[in-house]
Amino acid sequence: MKKNILIYLGFVGCFLMLFNPLAYGLVTWPTGSAPCDDINDIETCINGVADGEIIEIAANTIPSQSAVTVSPAKSFTLKPASGFIPVFSSFTSFFIPGSNDDITVIIEGLTIEVGNFSAKQGGSGIFDVTFKNNIVEDSLFRTALEVSSGNANPPYGPVVFLVEGNILNVQDEVVSGISIGSFSGATNNGKIINNRVIANNTGQAAVISVNASSNSTFNAEVIGNEVIGQNFNTGISLRLFGTGGFFNAKAINNVVQGQSNISGQPAAISLSNSSSVSGHSIFEIINNTLAFNQNGISYGGRSDLGAASNATIMNNIIAFNSQNGLNLSEFDSTTINDYNLIFGNTSDFYNSGANDVTKDPMFVSNLNLRLQQLSPAVGAGLNSAVPVDTVTDIDGNMRIRQLRVDIGAYESSFIGDFIFKNGFDS
Repeated sequence: MKKNILIYLGFVGCFLMLFNPLAYGLVTWPTGSAPCDDINDIETCINGVADGEIIEIAANTIPSQSAVTVSPAKSFTLKPASGFIPVFSSFTSFFIPGSNDDITVIIEGLTIEVGNFSAKQGGSGIFDVTFKNNIVEDSLFRTALEVSSGNANPPYGPVVFLVEGNILNVQDEVVSGISIGSFSGATNNGKIINNRVIANNTGQAAVISVNASSNSTFNAEVIGNEVIGQNFNTGISLRLFGTGGFFNAKAINNVVQGQSNISGQPAAISLSNSSSVSGHSIFEIINNTLAFNQNGISYGGRSDLGAASNATIMNNIIAFNSQNGLNLSEFDSTTINDYNLIFGNTSDFYNSGANDVTKDPMFVSNLNLRLQQLSPAVGAGLNSAVPVDTVTDIDGNMRIRQLRVDIGAYESSFIGDFIFKNGFDS
């Protein structure tokens, strides 16, 4: 009888280890056992724990180690312990590599006073990386948050990324706030959502830069981000370059304000396909607010080299841009643009959509780009242009709160006259 009980208990223990999430391991720095017991050395803790473990930081101040490099590459989660708000004091550059093994890394809830986060695929395994709710107060001379591939010869494995809810500050250097891409080989997928990036005097860099390159497939979604500041060349850059490749990119519910031309193809949102040998891009630019920049949307590339591109540009506010509002200098024949509010730009180069609005959007103010009650953008968009999985606006409100979607990134609670004048949206 005792033998049977022991066998049963052993079976239950194995069962719980298989299905209990704590079986992956939970360690606490700096109050855990070695190697996670040194307040001055978080790098040793990260590199010393077993693959797949969760590391909780039970400290509000993390002494600077200048460079924190994960080696060897492994899966792990790094986040605050309950009740703590961890801050890397002084300069810290945090580097995470991929490898030939499948790796999942989550970095959540950390603050870097000066420095950056960087993740780089360097092997053939799946590299799944999440940066969520982190803060970079000053990136100094580096891109604040980067996910990319290494510089050695490919092939590299697939990259899956989520960059969500981060607050980033880039100042006085030619750097990006968020830089994703230049992946070589495989199929890569990810989202950049609900981030706030403040950029001032960043030269020719794009604040949010998303690059697809030769002979790779890249699906990217840029949703609900706010880019503000002054003297930055491009707010959101979606670009395919190199030889061949496929780029499927969506920019939805974003706000960009303060863009200023430096070089290249600058705009609040810049779309580019300079790929040769039949590189193909598909752009969906839906419900963005692009105001008080030099250029609103710029779209171009190298069809003469064999690049092919399709775009849908709908439900956007493109207003009060001092140079060009909407500039479709290339790929015009494969672009669908309609239901946009275009007003107050010095010039525009596009074929007007039948349902475009050309009236003052009536923002709350020049700094608050939400809509007043009598705004002609209220209820003037096309419901079917909104992707089915886009259920909220940039503020987290329901994306369609009344019968018809508003134009722009912000959804109001007002009922627009447009509904009564034009009937219901099919």
